[in-house]
Amino acid sequence: RAFQMGLGEAVQPLLARLVEESAAQAARFEARQLAGILHSCARFALPAEEVDLARLAAALAERIHGAPELELEVTAQGLRALAHLLGGMRIPAISGSNSSGPIE
Repeated sequence: RAFQMGLGEAVQPLLARLVEESAAQAARFEARQLAGILHSCARFALPAEEVDLARLAAALAERIHGAPELELEVTAQGLRALAHLLGGMRIPAISGSNSSGPIE
């Protein structure tokens, strides 16, 4: 999708490096930021290695486990994005939220 935005092949290595560095520093991010990174990867089809997605997901899971009061919407956003990145699996909406449908 980055190609559709007119970014072209020249930007792909930069985007991949950005995701890689974000994953390497995942312990420094808050849950909302981690979910946002995963969401951006899914929405813009950013190039991401599985190991980097795993690091981001593990950090998000750690935040979720450590803070049960964490907003459900943050958790849903991160999980939906990860599911999309790992195979396009659709996760239904949570009652009262707008988190169903395609990643936008």
